[in-house]
Amino acid sequence: MLIGFTISWSGPIIPKLQDLEQSPLSHKLTDTQASLIASLLYIGCIPGPYLVGWLSNTKGRKPCFLLGGLISIIGYILLVTTHTLTILYVGRLMTGLGNGCIFLMNLVYMGEMSSTNIRGILLAILGISITLGSTLLFTVTSFFSYRATNYVGVALTTIFTLCVLMIPESPMFYVLKGNDNVVKKILADLDRLDDLEKIIASKEDSRTITGSKIDGNIGMLIISGFQLLGSTVAPVFIEKIGRKIVLMISCVICSAAMFVMGTYFYLLHLENPVIKTMHWLPLVILIIFFIGYDSGLGIIPNVLIGEMFTPNVRSHGSTLAVTVTWLSGFLVTTAFGAIVNDVGAFVPFWFFSLTSIIAFFFTVFFIPETKGKSLLQIQVDLDK
Repeated sequence: MLIGFTISWSGPIIPKLQDLEQSPLSHKLTDTQASLIASLLYIGCIPGPYLVGWLSNTKGRKPCFLLGGLISIIGYILLVTTHTLTILYVGRLMTGLGNGCIFLMNLVYMGEMSSTNIRGILLAILGISITLGSTLLFTVTSFFSYRATNYVGVALTTIFTLCVLMIPESPMFYVLKGNDNVVKKILADLDRLDDLEKIIASKEDSRTITGSKIDGNIGMLIISGFQLLGSTVAPVFIEKIGRKIVLMISCVICSAAMFVMGTYFYLLHLENPVIKTMHWLPLVILIIFFIGYDSGLGIIPNVLIGEMFTPNVRSHGSTLAVTVTWLSGFLVTTAFGAIVNDVGAFVPFWFFSLTSIIAFFFTVFFIPETKGKSLLQIQVDLDK
C-alpha cells in the first residue's frame, strides 16, 4: 500500500500545491516545477535498488526493508513540514529512495519466501496492495488537506517499518552465507521443510480528465476501483491459465485502449464535431486500460522478476530491471506534458499503444511460462 500511495502522490497533491490556500508554499507552482515534483520520485527510486541490492546479500533482506521504511518516514516528515520548494524536492527524493528500496525487496523476498504453488498469487497480491494504496490516496485527498494527506503517509511508513520487525529473514540469505542449519529452522517455522533440498540445490546451481465533465478526484476514484478489480482478478487467472497468456491478453487490451485514446485526442485536435458527443469516452477508455494493465502488465513483470534470477544474482538482476522501470517512469513523467503541449496528446498515447504491441511480441517469443514451477525448474528451463 505504501508504494501505491507514494507513486500516486503527485496526481492529487499537485493541484493542492497550486492552490495557495492549501499549499505550504508562498507562491504558485510553474508547470516546470510541478513536473519536477512529479518526476523526482523516479530519480529517487533509481539508486534504491543498487543500495539494497548490495546490502541484501551482505546484511540480509530484512535490514533493507527497515532502511527503506526509515528513509520513507524521513521523506514524508519533510513533506509535512516543508515551507520551501527545496525541502519539497528533497522530500520527494527521499520518498522515492525509500520506495525504490522497498519495491525491489518486495519482489526478492516474496519470490524467496513463498512455496511454488502460491508464489505467483502472492507476488500478484503485491499489485493489489499497490492499487489499494493508490485508492487510499485518492480517497484521503478528496477530503483532507495537503498536510493531513502527508500525515497519513507518515503513519503508513511507520506501520510498515514496525511490521517489518516481526517478519523472519529470508532463508535464501542464509543459504548464500552457507548457514544451512538456520535455513532449516526458518523453513520449519514456515512449514516448508519440503523446499529445503530445492533451496540447497539452487545454491549449488489529478487534474480534471480532459474532455470529461467528471471531477478529477471522482474520476480517479472510479478508475482506482476498477484497478482494484483488475488486480484482484489477476491472481486467479495467473495460476489457472499461466503468466504468459495473461500477459499477452493484457498487452492487447492496453494497446487497443491507448490507440483509441490517441484517436480521440487526434479528433479533438482537429476539432471534429463528433467529439462533442463523446465526453464520456476518455474515462471509459482509462477504465478499460487499467483493468487490462492491472490484470497483467502491472503485476506479472513483478512476478517474473521474483522468479527468473538465480539466487546469487537475484538482487543485482532485480536491481537492473527495476532501475529501467524507474528511469522510464521519470522520462515519461517529465516529457509527457511537453509533448502534449508541443505536438498534441495523441502522439504519446499512440506511442504507448505501439510499446504495448512490442511487449506482446516480446512476450510471445522470449518470456517463458513459469506457472507451477519451482525456482530451480525455472533456471533449468532458462539454461536450455
